Amino acid sequence: MSSSESTVRTSKAGGASTSATPSIALLNRRLGTSPAPRMLTASEVDLLRQCVKEASDVAHEVLTRSKTEHVLLTVLGNNPQPTLYAFNEREWEAKIAPIALFQLLPEHERPDRVLALCTPEARQASWPLLEEGLGQFCRTEVVDVSGADTQAGINDFVAAIASAVPPNADLTVDVTHGFRHFSFLAYVGVLYLAALRGVSVRGAYYGMLNSDAPSPFLDLRPLLELPRWVHALQVLHDTGSALPIAQALGGEQNGPWSRKVTQDLRLLSEAYLSGLPLELGRMAQEIRKAHLKPLRKVLKREHGLPLADELVAQFGETLERHMLPEPSSGEGWKQRIALTENELARQAGVIDSLLKHGNTATALRLMSEWAVSWAVWCLGQREGWLDYEKVRGVAANRLGAIGKLTETPHSGEQTDHRAARLGQVLEPDQWTAKRFRAPRDASRGPRRCQAPVPQEPQGRPSLLE
Repeated sequence: MSSSESTVRTSKAGGASTSATPSIALLNRRLGTSPAPRMLTASEVDLLRQCVKEASDVAHEVLTRSKTEHVLLTVLGNNPQPTLYAFNEREWEAKIAPIALFQLLPEHERPDRVLALCTPEARQASWPLLEEGLGQFCRTEVVDVSGADTQAGINDFVAAIASAVPPNADLTVDVTHGFRHFSFLAYVGVLYLAALRGVSVRGAYYGMLNSDAPSPFLDLRPLLELPRWVHALQVLHDTGSALPIAQALGGEQNGPWSRKVTQDLRLLSEAYLSGLPLELGRMAQEIRKAHLKPLRKVLKREHGLPLADELVAQFGETLERHMLPEPSSGEGWKQRIALTENELARQAGVIDSLLKHGNTATALRLMSEWAVSWAVWCLGQREGWLDYEKVRGVAANRLGAIGKLTETPHSGEQTDHRAARLGQVLEPDQWTAKRFRAPRDASRGPRRCQAPVPQEPQGRPSLLE
C-alpha cells in the first residue's frame, strides 16, 4: 500500500486522527497514552523513522502533483547514426539527438516526459533506442504519425502534436530528425500550443549534423518568439493596444524596468482607447524617449530575437505618429502644450486612426473636442486653450450657434457666411484629417481656417470674429 493510499484510507475512517500517514497516527496514539516525559522504546524509534520516511514520500508526491510538467517533444527519424553532439561547452555521443540533448541540458532543465513523434519506420528503427536511453531517467511515450505526404496527413500530424502535449505544460522541442517538412509542421504545432493552450516553450533545438566536428545544438526558440512580437506590433497598429507588447516582455514579473514599461504601455493603451490625445501624446513621447533603447537591448541580448532592430523601429514609428512634439513632464504639463496647426493635425490623425479601426464612438467624442479646439485656433485664443469656462466653452457655444443657424431658414448666402469657417470639416460624410496633416510641412495645415471669410451684410456680426 502506498503512503498516499494509506493517507486516504485514514482520512476516510472517520476517526479523530488527522495524521498524514498511518505510522504517524500510531505514534501519536502511543505517545498520547503517557502523560509524563519518557524515553522512546526501540519499537517507537523504529516507528518514528517510518514516520519520517512516509512523510517524505507524501511531501514528494504532493510536490510532484503541483509541479508543472516539463515535456520534451521530439521527432524521430529512421536512420540513427552515432553522432557527437555539443551544447553548453559539453559533448555527448548518441545515435539519436534527444538522448544527447537530455544529457547535455542542465539538470533543472531536463524534462519529466519525452513524447516521440514516430512514423512506422521511425518507430521500428529509433524508438527502441530512445526507450533504452532515456527510460531510466524519465517517462517516454511514442506518438504515432504518418509520413504527412498528403494534405490530410499534414493536418493529422499537426493534430497529433496538439493532442499529445498537455495544456499549460512546459515544453522543450527537438527537431533534429525526421523528414525535412516535419520540422516546419512541428513549428506550427508549437505556435498553436503556445498561443492557445497556455504551453510555455522553454527551449527549441536543432542538432546541426557535422561529419568532421561535434554537431552543435542550435537554439531555435527566438524563431518561436518572433511571431508573437509581430502579432503584438500588428495589434498595436490595428487597435492601439500595446498590452500584447507588455505580455511579450513578461509583464511585471521581470524586474523594475519590465514593471515600468508594462505600466507605461498600459497607460498608452488606455489613453488611445479612451480618446485622450494629450495623455496619448505624452505617453508615446515618454516611451519613445525612455524605453526604446532598453527594449532593443532586451530583444537582442535576452531574447536573441531576429529582426530586433526592425521591430523596434516599427514600434518607434507608431509612437512618433502620436507623440507630442515638445517635452511634457512635471506638474502642469498640459497647460504648457501649445495649440498649433501641428497639434491639430496630430489629434486629427488620432481620430483618423480610431475611425479606421472601428472605434467610432470614441472617435466621435474626440471629433467634437477637436472641432472646439479648431474653433479656438481660428478665434486666435490659443493661450489657455484648455480652459473650458473662459475659452473652450465660448468657442463651443459659437459652434452651436452656427449649427442652429444652418438649421434656420435664412437666405442661402447668409447661411454660407456664418458657416464658412466650418467648411466641410464637420459634415459627417466628409470628415478626413488628411486635410489637416502638417508635422513635416508647416505650410500644410487646416487650410480652411486660413481661407478668407466672405464679408457678411452690415449689422450682422460674425459669430466667429
